[in-house]
Amino acid sequence: MSKNNEDKFYGDPELDSIEFNNTIQVLEYYGHTYKTNGNKIFITKTLNGDWELLWNYTTKANDPDWLKTHEPEKTKPKVKLVRLNPDLIGIYEFKTAEQSGNHYIAIDTLKGEYNGLYFGTEASGGHGIFFYGNSMENLKIENEKISFEIGRRDLYQTTRFRIMKHETDLVKDSAVGVSKEKLKYNGEILSHELKLMCKSDLEYCWENKLSFQKLTEKNK
Repeated sequence: MSKNNEDKFYGDPELDSIEFNNTIQVLEYYGHTYKTNGNKIFITKTLNGDWELLWNYTTKANDPDWLKTHEPEKTKPKVKLVRLNPDLIGIYEFKTAEQSGNHYIAIDTLKGEYNGLYFGTEASGGHGIFFYGNSMENLKIENEKISFEIGRRDLYQTTRFRIMKHETDLVKDSAVGVSKEKLKYNGEILSHELKLMCKSDLEYCWENKLSFQKLTEKNK
């Protein structure tokens, strides 16, 4: 927008990329509605009729100092609301040859999101098995699908699952090792069952396919 000797205004039908972005910044800073088509900017009829204000905006769009100190507020990303399924909450069991080596998944909710714990076992290289209990990292539950990761974990000689019932037992044990290989799980959610696939670059998965059954009052 420019001003000629007759004190009239005229508009350049197209803007270069810098002018275009600067003009958009001014309009957004003051909360004006606009549309674009190529390098053209279309404003509302009300704003178009206020020539003094348009001249003021044009001046600001060409003022580098003003542009540096007047950034429009960032629009906060919309938070996707996840509808939680209360039927998923509970404890799921994967049975191994020895009951003491069973794996368990505990799913609950916290602050409107799912969270979970994984209690598993790991081969100790010819000396039986080690036990661990870890948070389920990057847990995603949506559309009957579930995925999560198990990261660095401290290894113990006794099961971690009992700590859920007897927290005082925690002080009696100390870790005997550390496992750093990441375990990646994904699978599907069925009625009272989680069917999972486990992947590990170094083959640290207890099994590649695991079926966890939800524990009820009858089978606990």
